[in-house]
Amino acid sequence: MEASPQCQGHAACPSELPSRTCRVHLSHQAECSFHLKRFHESEVLYNRMSKDHELSVALNNRGQIKYLRVDFHGAMEDYSEAVKADGDFPVPYYNRGVVLYRLGLYDEAIEDFRHVLKLDALFEDAKAGLKRALLDRDQWRSGSI
Repeated sequence: MEASPQCQGHAACPSELPSRTCRVHLSHQAECSFHLKRFHESEVLYNRMSKDHELSVALNNRGQIKYLRVDFHGAMEDYSEAVKADGDFPVPYYNRGVVLYRLGLYDEAIEDFRHVLKLDALFEDAKAGLKRALLDRDQWRSGSI
């Protein structure tokens, strides 16, 4: 999610982390939203900067390590714990959706991808994941897979 072009003059992110996790980006986005009188959006962004969000990021990242080791069960546990820590953070929902999709649990994956898009309508990977999961689920139901 990028700030409005009307919001300028803030420092760039000093890291290579995606803006969904970088505290500098979150602070910048929250401040821009506040100045543009998008108070609900600003509040959500400020909430993401809490210790709960930090825990969620840590759990999500640990889940990624487990995912890369092909420990899908362990990854799912960490992603679910990350969601519990910060239910407004879309990344662990997306990652859990990817695992569910890979396990052939299409309906559950679709649910997570849809939830990601409720939280962040611009999350392109979630849009693609949802499209793929819907297609594969329909093919599986029709016996094409």
